[in-house]
Amino acid sequence: MVIGLTGCRRDGIPTGGEGNTTEESKQTDLRILEVYYAGSEYSRVAEGKRYDSGYDDDAFIKIYNPTKEVKYLDGMLIATGSLDPAANIEVTATDGSSSGTADYYLKNFLVGSMLLFPGSGTEHPVQPGTAVIIAKRAIDHKAAFAKYLEKNDEDLKTYDLSKLLDLHQAKYSWTEGSGEIWVHEVFNAGGIGSSEEAANAWDPEEMNDFSISEKTALALIRPTVEINKIKEAFLQECKLPASDREKAVYYRDIYFKSTHHSSRKVGLLLPNDQVIDAVVICPMKEKKMQILNLSLDKGFHGVQQSSGDTRSTYAGKSIVRKWDGKGFVDENNSTSDFEVKPVNPTTTIIRD
Repeated sequence: MVIGLTGCRRDGIPTGGEGNTTEESKQTDLRILEVYYAGSEYSRVAEGKRYDSGYDDDAFIKIYNPTKEVKYLDGMLIATGSLDPAANIEVTATDGSSSGTADYYLKNFLVGSMLLFPGSGTEHPVQPGTAVIIAKRAIDHKAAFAKYLEKNDEDLKTYDLSKLLDLHQAKYSWTEGSGEIWVHEVFNAGGIGSSEEAANAWDPEEMNDFSISEKTALALIRPTVEINKIKEAFLQECKLPASDREKAVYYRDIYFKSTHHSSRKVGLLLPNDQVIDAVVICPMKEKKMQILNLSLDKGFHGVQQSSGDTRSTYAGKSIVRKWDGKGFVDENNSTSDFEVKPVNPTTTIIRD
């Protein structure tokens, strides 16, 4: 065992020490620190009865730099997966009647939707030991919703909006018109079932809005090919004959079947080695399917135990990367790397 001299920062975290290695010190790129996807809750009292409602416009992702170097978000992607980890399905090689299974979704990240950070290379830094928030809407949600209610002649005294988040200081937002920097959606294959419709996945007028569901995979991707070139190749590949599309680099027809049902949809393949971090999100009692290569995530985590949980049991909660006293845990196993905690809607790093 190597013992080195160590100092201590003001926050009590050890520093220095030649032999002082932690999981965090081994990390070489950005990491997903917190995902707030299930939303908040507000209430209204009418005729002596309280009514609770859900609110999910304050969703966000928090990204952390565990390294000693400045890392840049320019050109990076935030992607959701195309497959549902709670689904009891079999992905097949060709059409839904085939008995042959497929594993391309384990050899690559199968994208369902994705956001693109702007920038030419060094415009959007994340300093060592700091975090940034990418919000659905970078606003003070309590103030904005109160203003909306007033505009519609609602009596604010009957509402409790205290649990809605203030995200007005979030620098990045995936909704245009909020936040300093727009991280815009560039691809969404939701609802697209055939190669004939595949071009719609890249069309802002046709694509669904980006969201983080309770059953998905979430990834940070640092692509080695410019997004416009990926798009161009995808749009060419989707026009190929079906037999040739199976060998395409980016485009994929996704065939899958359950016990009595066969389906098809469209996805985008990106190499696993370009994924710098990933987490599978799923209710803790519902995972059935391994949707990522084990090198990306051997586990999963979620704020719910089951999909039918009462909203009050998970509203206002995030999945947050654990702190082990030395660093944020990263064993590529979200079951043990993450835990459920009350949401922290700031970039202040909480180590406990």
